[in-house]
Amino acid sequence: MDPFESSLRELLGKDTESVEVEDRRLDRVLRKANRQSGFADLLEMLGHAIEALFIGFSRASTQMNTAREQKNRAEQASKE
Repeated sequence: MDPFESSLRELLGKDTESVEVEDRRLDRVLRKANRQSGFADLLEMLGHAIEALFIGFSRASTQMNTAREQKNRAEQASKE
């Protein structure tokens, strides 16, 4: 049992309700927390993927510009 779950169990233990009701309540809270953190992780991963694509596109365009300039210089040198 992790510390987060045990602290939730301690907070819920103050009620006079049965253990079964407390366990169901705790399961609902943990499921909701896991869903929310999972969604946040998914968004973070998507953000990193988009960032990587932009970095790749910017470096590719720089590479293409450099190659185009070299080609133009070579063409000008062959004309002379």
